[in-house]
Amino acid sequence: NNNNNNYKSQPRKKVKSYESGKERYFKEDDNLDLKAIREKMLKEETSADQNIAQSIIKNKRFKGNQEFNDDERLDDFGAGTLDISVIQSKREKMNEEKRLVYDRQRAIHEANKLNKIESSCYYCYKSEKILKYLIMALGEHMMLMLPYKGEVVPGHCLIVPFQHCCGMTQLDDDALAELAKFKVCVARMYASRKQEALFFETSLRKKSHTFVECIPLPRENAMEASIFFKKALLDADEEWSQHKKVIETRNKPVNLCVPKGFIYFHVEFGCSGGGFVHVIEDEEKFSPTIGRETVRSMLDLEPERFNRHKKFTKEDEVKRVKLFTEMWTKFDWTQQLEGGEYKQ
Repeated sequence: NNNNNNYKSQPRKKVKSYESGKERYFKEDDNLDLKAIREKMLKEETSADQNIAQSIIKNKRFKGNQEFNDDERLDDFGAGTLDISVIQSKREKMNEEKRLVYDRQRAIHEANKLNKIESSCYYCYKSEKILKYLIMALGEHMMLMLPYKGEVVPGHCLIVPFQHCCGMTQLDDDALAELAKFKVCVARMYASRKQEALFFETSLRKKSHTFVECIPLPRENAMEASIFFKKALLDADEEWSQHKKVIETRNKPVNLCVPKGFIYFHVEFGCSGGGFVHVIEDEEKFSPTIGRETVRSMLDLEPERFNRHKKFTKEDEVKRVKLFTEMWTKFDWTQQLEGGEYKQ
């Protein structure tokens, strides 16, 4: 035991700096400011991550297997679990016949995986899990529906894309144009009731179906919404974030503010009031209900956790649908589409 104690790691001795009066670990600490030290640490961490990635790639489990497996699957961002260059290198080593077989197996696997995800999704229109009585309007790329498990305030609704994706940044221009059209009509509906529109999207889990939440705010509360959300985003996520914590959108769509493939939180104050984007660096530490929680704080409502397991009767749901229909009918642009008219 005495011999083993000789090999125990000892705490690193600190070196006293007589020039600055501070304690340091390395001699060069006096010549580096806090920013330079942080950049040096990040560079070392990146090198370590690259070494780990190379070790994984060299693992025999990833070599010589012509069958497409889960280790090479594409996630909902369109990026592989492995570096895409590894997959490309693998294809280049195959002859044309094997390459066609590989591509076909890959396409079949992805199609089956997507079908499995969509069939169990509560927001995919073709899914058996979706509650279709909550759908208020159908566009060509989007639908308007009421939220599951109640609402923050009456008039709360969701704009949901038909495409199963985890962020609006993944949609094409036509879908984004329709999203903007829904927002304008929802904002007009709120304005008719002397309310202001608040829109926010939380792009999180890779297999989740994104949507934009629309919440009406009393005008006196809407004036301070940007203050509440800015503080909430500054307090969110990592202390040492690599990205700017709050990015002002200045009326730009989210796809021009966040690169495709990043997860984020996006909030807009009306259709022309600007907004904020926050790039999420640690999904595990980021609250998926930050938008609703911030609104509840603004309006002095009970926290979200007290309403999460609240049960609603069939009568409650019918009443909610009827109330929203009465509010929305006058502003529903989808009535212009074929088959979009309301049945008497």
